[in-house]
Amino acid sequence: AYFHNLDRGNHPGATHALAAARPAVDDSASLLHGAVALEEAYLAALRADPARARDRLTAGTRGYTERHTRARVESAVLKAEGKADAAAQRARVGLSLVHQSLDRGGAKAERVWLEALAGD
Repeated sequence: AYFHNLDRGNHPGATHALAAARPAVDDSASLLHGAVALEEAYLAALRADPARARDRLTAGTRGYTERHTRARVESAVLKAEGKADAAAQRARVGLSLVHQSLDRGGAKAERVWLEALAGD
């Protein structure tokens, strides 16, 4: 539900879906801790809340996340912090990594989001 809403630009719906998943992740030794924190950072960046975005980015170090996903989130956080050039550069790094994705379908969406952040 999270990515479905995110892909459609429904940020409130994406926020709700991610919040609904949080208790299950918190109650486990899940590899998803980092991934959920990174998506929380991404949503905070989209809402122009750079302090929250940076906080969640810092928290997103546990578990496994694909490198292009981390680059997307870092780019969005930099953009929210007003660092447009650094954000675009980080997005371009992410674009160079998308081809390594283990999730080919997800990689298509990641490419679109990274291209938007890169200004391509």
